[in-house]
Amino acid sequence: MDKNITIIDKDYSQWVKELVTRYRQSQIKAAIQVNSEQLRFNWLLGRDIVEMKVEERWGEGVIEQLSKDLKKEMPQVEGLSVTNLRYCRRFYLLYSQTSEIHPQVEGAFDREIVY
Repeated sequence: MDKNITIIDKDYSQWVKELVTRYRQSQIKAAIQVNSEQLRFNWLLGRDIVEMKVEERWGEGVIEQLSKDLKKEMPQVEGLSVTNLRYCRRFYLLYSQTSEIHPQVEGAFDREIVY
């Protein structure tokens, strides 16, 4: 037998609201962290493409092959298209002059991401 307990108490109601708010804030922080790590991965991938001179080393079709190989190894991952790999290269070239990438959401991180 399952009985529902009704609690009509201001402290309890306030606590439930605080828990909901805390949970939602945790979700936002997790999403920001995932986005930051994805940016870091993309920047590092672009760096590898540029610094390893992959097109000079393995030919013009290497980006297409890399896209196929990455999709094969990680079929659940999105963003591994030829276009996105080229964007990673451009992203690195655009931001390679700076040594730090700062988060966009102020106060979301305890520290800055340094590459």
